[in-house]
Amino acid sequence: MKQTLLDAETVALDAKKESAFLRSENLELKEKMKELTSTYKQMENDIQLYQSQLEAEKKMQVDLEKELQSSFNEITKLTSLIDGRVPKDLLCNLELERKITDLQKELNKEAEESEALRKEVNLLSALKSLPSEVEMLRKEVNTFLSK
Repeated sequence: MKQTLLDAETVALDAKKESAFLRSENLELKEKMKELTSTYKQMENDIQLYQSQLEAEKKMQVDLEKELQSSFNEITKLTSLIDGRVPKDLLCNLELERKITDLQKELNKEAEESEALRKEVNLLSALKSLPSEVEMLRKEVNTFLSK
């Protein structure tokens, strides 16, 4: 009987140890699941932010391209005026040349801004892979939740 009692106590002690181990492992897994959930939510927020930035950049690029086209049209009009449709008055010619120079500077500035925006749009386009990473994390979280 004593041996049976000792065996029962040993089994109970082993069961307590195993239970404690499983509890601590369960707590660790819950903490890891919280971390993954937090990371997932942050990534979702980041994706939404990047998508809204990308949309804003695209709209800005379209606006700049329209403005650039308008500048080209204005330069074309001024060039045609200079080619013989302006009065022979020297002051008028100088004024038109100044306008052309100013418009050319604006055009160059707009072209630089447009190029910078294109680069930024390309960079934001590279972030489109984030949804697949989020989906992978979502699957990991679901796997942890189902266990």
